[in-house]
Amino acid sequence: MAENPNPESELLLGLNPGDEALQALKELEEKICGDKSDPLCARVRHAVEHLAEHSERAHIVARCASNLVRAEKPIDVLETTLFDAMRLTEAERGYILMWNESRQALEPATIEGGSSKAPTGDDLEICNTIAKKAFDTGKVIINPNVQTDPEFKHASSVVAFQILSVLVAPLIAETDKGQQKLGVVYLDSRAAKHLFVDDDAELMQAFAALAAISIAHLRMVRQLRNAYRETVNALVRALEAKDKYTRGHSERVAEYSVRCGRAMGLSEDRIVMLESAALLHDIGKIGIREAVLLKPGRLTDEEYEHIKLHAELSEDIVRGLSFLVDELAILSGSQEHYDGSGYPRGTKGDEISIEGYIVQTADAWDAMTSTRVYRVAMPNEKAIAELKKYSGTQFHPEVVESFLKMIEEEGNIPSE
Repeated sequence: MAENPNPESELLLGLNPGDEALQALKELEEKICGDKSDPLCARVRHAVEHLAEHSERAHIVARCASNLVRAEKPIDVLETTLFDAMRLTEAERGYILMWNESRQALEPATIEGGSSKAPTGDDLEICNTIAKKAFDTGKVIINPNVQTDPEFKHASSVVAFQILSVLVAPLIAETDKGQQKLGVVYLDSRAAKHLFVDDDAELMQAFAALAAISIAHLRMVRQLRNAYRETVNALVRALEAKDKYTRGHSERVAEYSVRCGRAMGLSEDRIVMLESAALLHDIGKIGIREAVLLKPGRLTDEEYEHIKLHAELSEDIVRGLSFLVDELAILSGSQEHYDGSGYPRGTKGDEISIEGYIVQTADAWDAMTSTRVYRVAMPNEKAIAELKKYSGTQFHPEVVESFLKMIEEEGNIPSE
């Protein structure tokens, strides 16, 4: 970012250097306004300042919209944007107040300026009156001077903080079920040099609209993730109810997979998919005969072919859940081998996702290092030797290298 050539002036603070029209006006002002007392010069200066302010406000709203799209935690973006909005409106305090349905009250969710502690008791009085009114009516409320308003001038928070000007914008999201009231954005100021005006209200209305969209989206994503997680856990519990010897195995494979995925630098989005796929990697065993699944001795060739069906059964089960499409792609490679000797399709090399190789390696490690009905757990040294032995044939070499380094640094996950 270019340094402001005139740090003493806030005229173009935050101005996008690409705004050539505004820059041209600024240069014109400097060229023709030699006489500062000239009325025409004053009008030009006022026009340029007005455009500069609106340009900066437009950039803030646009930046907020852009950042919200990419943000993993939209609340962080809202805090930053609220701070910008406070600076532009010269507000001294700013809150995002969210509606608590169970308590039937507005509660501070984000605070910028003033004390770092959330306001309580009398401090919230003005919020609980003007803010609640904006929330109930769904309209922006601007009160340039509450000190002259009989309804609010004696409020304890107005007196305590000497609040002068108040601006509140409701957070309203358009959803499939109609308008959803989420809360409000609240600003106030004690400085007589600036009373909130209509331009401030327009800025906050735009900000509130973006904030509402972001918050509603975040809530929807959380609800979907919770439902998604509950579905995965229910499927895993169904498998564990049938085969007590695999109890905890799916969870350990998932944790090993997550550890390895992070060690290999996978993004958090891919880690979430990897964890779910690992939890579900054996779900097809629900369709395997218990006599085979729980057999304490060596499997016959027919029994081994039967138990191999669990890979395709896992895919069939997950395929019926449309929101697990990414997990399905991972599962399809979890029983395949790097050299193509695996099952059910004999895919190999880059035909299998790196996540599929991670689940495969984590599955093999936990199977070797935990006690089963047909054998006792291997010591780590032997399990390490096995992974190294089959690296490049059954397992992906890079995954084996990362997995063993992770085991060396973090150790085994205790089995039940």
